[in-house]
Amino acid sequence: MTTRSRVACDTNVLVSAFIAGGPPSRIIEEVIDGSLDLVLLEPAMVELVRILSEKLGFTIERLKEVQALLSDIAIGSQQTPTQ
Repeated sequence: MTTRSRVACDTNVLVSAFIAGGPPSRIIEEVIDGSLDLVLLEPAMVELVRILSEKLGFTIERLKEVQALLSDIAIGSQQTPTQ
């Protein structure tokens, strides 16, 4: 059995993944491809929604798409990071 690496992205990485190319978007692509496991951090998700809506003008529909995608590809979520 092969163990995949788990990744928990901070808000900056998540925002960059949805507005630009490069390493942050490649992380999401690798999660979709099954090369990495994504763990969502609730504080980062709250901040992501705030930044995408207030600072970047994402519509409610687009925000729902982002949230749905992340929920679909993540293996779980945590309230706060653990050691």
